[in-house]
Amino acid sequence: MKILYFTSDFSSENIEFAKKYGLTMRNSVAVETAQNLEPCDFVFGDETPENYRQTFLMFTLPENTAQTVAIETYQALQAELETAQARIAELEAQLAEKSKLKKQAN
Repeated sequence: MKILYFTSDFSSENIEFAKKYGLTMRNSVAVETAQNLEPCDFVFGDETPENYRQTFLMFTLPENTAQTVAIETYQALQAELETAQARIAELEAQLAEKSKLKKQAN
């Protein structure tokens, strides 16, 4: 899950806040206003540009520990899925190469 956090506050405290909730920080004043929006699942922050607010759902912070654990679990599962998908792509490439070599041998 990718959550873009639009802010102009890049203090160490705010960076830690973003890490805690799995937010990807973006400088709100440096964002393009064109149609080239960065893909994401949610946006967050009082400084979120209007074009992002109109296109993506706003993320709200978890109100309790269970929600925080659910977000962390989701993020961990998402990372595992991406790793598995990369491994599948590697195995498919190996299989395709073996098939190609087998056809050449015949």
